[in-house]
Amino acid sequence: MADQDPKDYEPEEFQPILLEVGDRPTFPVNALGPLRRAVEYIQIRSSAPIEIAAQSVLAVTSSVVQGFADVNRELLGGVSPLSSYFITIAESGERKSACDSLARKPLDDFERQYHRLFAEAHRQWKVLSSRYEAEFEQYQQLRKMDKGQQLDPGDDAPIEPVPPLSPQRYSTEPTIEGLIKLFGKSHPAHAILSDEGGQFLGGYSMSAEKAKNTIGNLNKAWDGAPLKRIRAGDDNLMLFGRRLSMHLMVQKGVAIDLFADPKARDMGFLARCLMVEPESRIGLRPALTELPDDSAYQAFYRRIFDLLCLDLDYHNGEAPEDGRICPYTGALNLNALILSQPAAEELRDYYNRVEREQRRGGEFEFIRSFASKSPEMAARLAGLLAIYRSEVETRIDLDDIRNGIELARFYLREAMRVMSRAPAEAIHRDAQKLSDRLSDPKAPMVEFTPSQIQNGGTNVLRNRAYLNEVLGVLEEFEHIKRLPPGTEVGGAKRTIAYRLHPDLCPPQSD
Repeated sequence: MADQDPKDYEPEEFQPILLEVGDRPTFPVNALGPLRRAVEYIQIRSSAPIEIAAQSVLAVTSSVVQGFADVNRELLGGVSPLSSYFITIAESGERKSACDSLARKPLDDFERQYHRLFAEAHRQWKVLSSRYEAEFEQYQQLRKMDKGQQLDPGDDAPIEPVPPLSPQRYSTEPTIEGLIKLFGKSHPAHAILSDEGGQFLGGYSMSAEKAKNTIGNLNKAWDGAPLKRIRAGDDNLMLFGRRLSMHLMVQKGVAIDLFADPKARDMGFLARCLMVEPESRIGLRPALTELPDDSAYQAFYRRIFDLLCLDLDYHNGEAPEDGRICPYTGALNLNALILSQPAAEELRDYYNRVEREQRRGGEFEFIRSFASKSPEMAARLAGLLAIYRSEVETRIDLDDIRNGIELARFYLREAMRVMSRAPAEAIHRDAQKLSDRLSDPKAPMVEFTPSQIQNGGTNVLRNRAYLNEVLGVLEEFEHIKRLPPGTEVGGAKRTIAYRLHPDLCPPQSD
């Protein structure tokens, strides 16, 4: 036991282990252009933070328009897809699902309405495929050479029917193998949309042995690069011309784990994501007295649904007349939006400003991976707004690029705020977990040494340097107090030992 009585320990009142939030940048609602009023409707209807509503609408729009064009950034690095990855960090109860459901409704209704059409087209294709196999076998028999060797098919060979595309346009928590397989039989523009993104990030695809492959393929999809699945047998796929957008809504704990993952950080995945962590509105959401005018939302719904319907012919096995989709490989063959001269000059100026601030001592020195991609993000977002207005648009004008830049600047500053706090948040979270463990009524540790924590703690707390940081946070918030050197703890005098705050100690039984 310790030499001194716990009553002699007179600390200040212990405080909750909280980290300063920092100044949040204001979301630029005006920069949403033609999407603004739909976002505002969803925000009012759900009472969620405006950032969550905007993320949901932008992600759904990106998932659809990415199949109509790319964007040519010209002198700043060539052609990029219009695909975007979004991450929304918010706790349970922030109405994430409500926003996602409203924004995603045209996708859900489209899939539901045309699933029956696809089922009938698929049935017809199976009949034609059976007929083709029989005809091709007969054709081969007629063209046999000596010793049973077969000639290559000639011009008169039966033509294999093209299977119809599945109308599925998004998934919630696919494995990367499942996603690549789905790309082979569904529309070439797909999305991962999940209001429970922790299930994807904490699932099989992001397990220790799979995370590197998953992140690598997600990076390739964002870049518009070919996707490959290689197997020992014949089940190999090489897919060109696919596009993927993504929106993962996650809680804080999941986000901390993701930001702490060196693979996600070092492989450039996080730098490809547009992330927000809005201020909570819980407790500030009175019940609506009347429903808001939904005309803007209905216009958004019709526009997204109409864009989806432009590919209906291909769901029956026939390529759209505009030639965007190859009927044999399912690959997108897209034209690239060009920037008008004023728009190109505006984007170039933004690029130069961001580049300068990545120098030593610059504002973006410590988030260079995010900053270096910000001009490209601006071009992608500008193209999204242009195609949403008109799928036959051929260029990005000044207003579009200004809106794209304003949005990209917001996301860059939000990434700087969130990522700068990520290491400290991990320490504060682990400090709270350790405090809870020390004060566990079933097995309290009123007095303890760091070695006791190391021996019985989690893997992360077995690192003495990291444990010292966690203990420092507990001292800062008065959850523990360091005892004088030589204090007896566990039957021996200790150089370093701590005592738990009396108010955290479980009550003593009589």
